[in-house]
Amino acid sequence: MSLPHIHKLPAEILQHIFRLRCTRRYRISSYLDTYPGKKLLDNSPVLLLLQVCSRWRQLLLHAPMFWDSVKTSGDPSQLSLASLWLPRAGLRPRSLWITRYGPAAPIQSLIAQFPFSWIKLGIRDDAEKLDFSEIPIESLLPLKILRLGNSESDSSQLSLGHHSFPNLSTLYMCRYFDSLSALVTSKTIENLWIDAPVPISICLKILRSATNLREIMHLVVDDTETVASIQDVVAPNLTDVKRLYFEYGYSAGPLISALTAPNLKFLRVAKRMLKIRLAFDASSFLPKAGQSRMPKLETLFIDETTRPVDIGILLRSIPSLRILILESKTILNENTMQGLASGELGPRLWKMHLQDECIAHDPERILTMIEARRGLDIGMGNDSWGRSSSKRMIFSFVVRDGGKLDEYERRISDLGRDGVIVQFNSVRINFLYWRDFISQ
Repeated sequence: MSLPHIHKLPAEILQHIFRLRCTRRYRISSYLDTYPGKKLLDNSPVLLLLQVCSRWRQLLLHAPMFWDSVKTSGDPSQLSLASLWLPRAGLRPRSLWITRYGPAAPIQSLIAQFPFSWIKLGIRDDAEKLDFSEIPIESLLPLKILRLGNSESDSSQLSLGHHSFPNLSTLYMCRYFDSLSALVTSKTIENLWIDAPVPISICLKILRSATNLREIMHLVVDDTETVASIQDVVAPNLTDVKRLYFEYGYSAGPLISALTAPNLKFLRVAKRMLKIRLAFDASSFLPKAGQSRMPKLETLFIDETTRPVDIGILLRSIPSLRILILESKTILNENTMQGLASGELGPRLWKMHLQDECIAHDPERILTMIEARRGLDIGMGNDSWGRSSSKRMIFSFVVRDGGKLDEYERRISDLGRDGVIVQFNSVRINFLYWRDFISQ
């Protein structure tokens, strides 16, 4: 009887297939958590494959790549199982995800046994203090990613000791501890996420000291701290600021005004609390000494501000913009409209969404601008957010001259043939008459 075709595959091909199966759905290869009603380890694809046949079992047991990652709880019995799993990884740096830990000693003992490149710790409020100084430096030298989460305690539950983490590039923190300031300002940090208020003095130190910082995924600025006037800050390698939150909005303008980021492409300036507004205006982006401070900025997203944002100043200060999204009141004067229509302003712009409640401009100028820049996706008004994502343009405005409605409808219909949607309200004979016209 001939063997099934799958048994004729070379060992290298089978191991590659196994690797795809074990990482297709899971970042972490082995799951050592226990849940009510589930058997121990039954979430691990590796253990399922081990039970198929002796050949597969031997291939898996002798392949370190399948044993270098563990997700487990902090229960001592589960950590003991993890210590049996990880030795098979040979010389490969390990990844460890502890979903919730309490006693610190077993975790320190586990980390001390192997070199780790990726550690994620879910810290309970009642957890014992985890002291990295008790862990040999050899185990932490390869560490590239450190994620600390969950704890709401105000006291530090982590001590770094004498370790400097020379290869640490990514840091996630759900709480900010003063004792970790050496990490967040390290020159090796490239990606940073801190989902808790950080004193503005430390935020400035991060931007000045972490010179290799490329991406701020999430940073909350505690701007209640009193600081002197903010001096210039240069972030030479920063390319993305996904969310720069301000706790109370006081220092948004001064901090942005001080920032020079020659490689920055994405910036979102946001508020942490719903009812606040950001102390910010368009002049924050004005060039210094004739040089643009953010010459490569392509996407700008700004939450609600205390002052209307002047679109003309913004587009003149950042000619590289391709996407502009504002949740604030805006100033869009006739010169700016003409500059947009001619392409002098925002020459690279292809999406501009402004959340104004009412656009009081002359529809004639608005339509003229739209017709001149048909490739520009423009959204204005509360109805402009994501309503027709398949179309190239959305525009809302108020028509107060009922005599021109037919002309406007004709022009809007012509735009509709190019996939452009224009929405408008009309005011007739002293009462509000709502009219939505959508060209298909």
